[in-house]
This record gives sequence, structure tokens and C-alpha cells, in this order.
Amino acid sequence: MCARSWHWPRSHGDDAVVRALTDALAFEAFSSEYVAHLIEARSRQLPEASPLVLMRRQDVLELELPPADLSAYSDFARGHDDGGSDGHD
Repeated sequence: MCARSWHWPRSHGDDAVVRALTDALAFEAFSSEYVAHLIEARSRQLPEASPLVLMRRQDVLELELPPADLSAYSDFARGHDDGGSDGHD
């Protein structure tokens, strides 16, 4: 059996290590690689989110659509029974 020596990255600080160990214990993930991954992932700087651009053009906001064709529903609306058995009363 080969014993590996593990050294916690001191550059991240004790608080980061304690937080990662606490989270790993909560998830019952006892691998040192998992704990190291938590520490490293949390130390990465995420890119700043860019502002959301909303379109406010009048031509997009004032769309005119043709009326919907509801003729397919006319028999249903009148209570039309086609004689088929659909299992409903």
C-alpha cells in the first residue's frame, strides 16, 4: 500500500479549509481530493456578469398578429358528440 502525503494549501487560509471540511462531512465525502476541489473551486474568481440588454424597439413591441382560427374548437364548444366512446360521461 502506498501512502500519499497530503498538505493543505495554506494560501487559502484556515477558514476555507474548515468550511470545505464541514461541507465534505455533511455530504459524507471523505476524499482529500474532494476537499481540495472545494477549496480550489471556491477560490476561483468568476467573471463579472455583464449587464442584461433588453430590446425596447417600438417595432418589436407593437406587433400585430392575425386573429387565431378557433374553428377547430367549435364542435367541442357546442357539446358535439361524435358517437365515439372516450370513457367519459
